Amino acid sequence: MIVREPIDELTYLRAEVDRLRDLLVAEKPVPFVRGLRAPFPFFGNKRIPAPLIWQALGNPGNLVIPFAGSLAELWARPEVGKVETINDVSGLICNVWRAIQADPDAVAQYADAPVLELDLHGWHRVLVEAHPDLRARLAADPRFYDVELAGRWVWGASSWIGSGWC
Repeated sequence: MIVREPIDELTYLRAEVDRLRDLLVAEKPVPFVRGLRAPFPFFGNKRIPAPLIWQALGNPGNLVIPFAGSLAELWARPEVGKVETINDVSGLICNVWRAIQADPDAVAQYADAPVLELDLHGWHRVLVEAHPDLRARLAADPRFYDVELAGRWVWGASSWIGSGWC
């Protein structure tokens, strides 16, 4: 009878992640994507696996991106697409991208603030409460955007640790 020492579960999981990462790199090397990037961090973005995504998709004529966030995979698209639909239901994300397109300096002004814990929680609450009305206004008028809410969202996304920002 072979007696094995118990393996710490966390140690086992870390070793398995390392093994799978090495396997993926060996079979599908993914170069680091340089060039355009979102102007804010986004937890769960697809910037690093973007080349692998485009290798698998090719150049589709009609691309729909759900759960868009930072649009990292779209920024890394190697060829110009014919139709690209950002299908994220978040009015906060839609507002950020509209405001950045229309008035990037104003968005940057609101995003430029020191990180204070009370402000972070306060703006999180304001954004969550404003979301339903903001979403309705964005849906009603494709020209509408709110630069202050956009800038505060970018500031918070850049300051919040992990997922769960708004």
